[in-house]
Amino acid sequence: MLNQSTKSVHPFVFQNTIIIFAYNQNFEIMCKSDEFIKGTAAYIYSVLNEKVSLSPLEKRLSDTMPIAVARNFKLYKGGLFDRTVIFALTHDGNAMSPALLKRTFNLIESRCGSPVILVADNIASYNIGRLTAQRLNFIIPRKQMFIPSLLIDLKKARTKGTDIKGVIPPIAQCLLLYHLEVASIDGCGAKALMKIFQVSYSTVNRSLRWLSKNGLVSLEGGKTKEVRFCYFGKERWEKASPLFVSPVE
Repeated sequence: MLNQSTKSVHPFVFQNTIIIFAYNQNFEIMCKSDEFIKGTAAYIYSVLNEKVSLSPLEKRLSDTMPIAVARNFKLYKGGLFDRTVIFALTHDGNAMSPALLKRTFNLIESRCGSPVILVADNIASYNIGRLTAQRLNFIIPRKQMFIPSLLIDLKKARTKGTDIKGVIPPIAQCLLLYHLEVASIDGCGAKALMKIFQVSYSTVNRSLRWLSKNGLVSLEGGKTKEVRFCYFGKERWEKASPLFVSPVE
């Protein structure tokens, strides 16, 4: 038979156990979120050579979001190629239909004034096609990145160099002709060329690597490469023209 003092202790011990369990659960969730954020930033840097710092969305903005948004996503603000973007982090990329997701992201974008990017651990293959059809921005860390708002479309990284074909890529030919006929791009970086030609980073990067592999340019600098042409004047034309492909077959 329990004495009175033992009975009075039990509720207190039980209450403390609940508090400790809840604290541990919250701490575990926070740690997983931190790892998810770091993993996302690391993936973006590995693919785009762009450092991204994610910070929680300001309270004045997060307070304006519907409960459904707060329940399904952790919203963070960051920058990509000098553009402010909102990262909507979730561990379940299939919880909402793409149509509902589009409406939700349109609402977030209207209140924040920045494009929204879904970041999910996993998205079912059938949903990836639907998200792409809806032109929704999304990132699956270590697997795929599709951000049409910023003209970025990258799938899982392939073996280095396997995407460089024998025939000159169309944008590589455009780069050469633009440099020869319109204006010099000597010293330009990939970001500047993205803006000039309105194409994705991967397209510019692949074209520059093709030109470098074929000895027409060198890529100089550290993390941010700049184009340096290897030939000048008539010699440049003589080296480049045999590589051109006629647009008419």
